[in-house]
Amino acid sequence: MAMQNTVQLLGKITEILNDDKTKFKLSIKKNDTKFVYPVIKLSKQMEYLKNTLEIGKTILLEGKIFVEQENYTYICPCCNKLNETSFHRTTILATKAFIVTTEDKEPYLNKILLIGSLCSNPQLKYIPGKFSQIPNAKYQIATKRICEGTDFPWIVTFARQAEEDMKRLKTSSQVMVDGAILTRPFKKKFQCEHCKKEHNIEDTTTEIHGLKIEYLNNCNFDEFDNIQSKSIFQKLKEFLAN
Repeated sequence: MAMQNTVQLLGKITEILNDDKTKFKLSIKKNDTKFVYPVIKLSKQMEYLKNTLEIGKTILLEGKIFVEQENYTYICPCCNKLNETSFHRTTILATKAFIVTTEDKEPYLNKILLIGSLCSNPQLKYIPGKFSQIPNAKYQIATKRICEGTDFPWIVTFARQAEEDMKRLKTSSQVMVDGAILTRPFKKKFQCEHCKKEHNIEDTTTEIHGLKIEYLNNCNFDEFDNIQSKSIFQKLKEFLAN
C-alpha cells in the first residue's frame, strides 16, 4: 500500500485536555460562522513544546491522522455507579509544531492528504440543503502508518463529489484524498454494565472532508478513465519513490 498521510493545521488552542499538556483542542475557522475543533496530540519529539502551550495561543503544525483507543469513565445517571469503557478517537499526531504570532484575528490552515483503500462500500444519504437535498457519501479507508500499523479514518464527501464517489468506489478501491479536517458533535450510546440501562453521552467526532478525490486503483472506470488512472498512479508511485 502506498503511504501518504500528511496534515497541516494553523489555529488557536482552545482547551488543554490532559495534565501533562501533550493533548489539546485547536480552533480552526471553517467559514464565516463555523469552526472545527480537532484534538491534537504532541509526538514524543515535540513534547518539549508542552510548557509553552497556553489557551489562546496560535500554533502551526504538521502531523498525521492517528486513530487511537481511548479509555473513558463515566457515572451512570440511572444507578450512579462508575462505568469504564473505551472507544476509538481520531486525533492529529503533531510531528512538527511552532507557536506563531499573527495579526489575523482568526488565522487558519486546514489541509490533509491521504492515500488509502476502502474498508467497505461507500454509504450514501441525503442531507437538507438551502434549496434541495444534498448527496452525502461516507466511507472508511485503511491508511498505512510510516512505522507500524494502520489507521482507519472516515471520509465524507458532498454534492457532485459524493455522486462521483458512489459511481466509482467499492470495497478495496484505492484513493488519494485531498481534503480538510471536519469535526461535528454527536452522541455516543452506552449501556451501563450494572443496571443495563442505555443512555447517550455528547461527544465530538473527527472526519475527513474529501474536497478532491483521485481514483487510483481498483475503482470503477470506463476505458478512457482506466488509461488515465494508470498514468496518474504511475506518476504517484514515482513521486513517492523519490
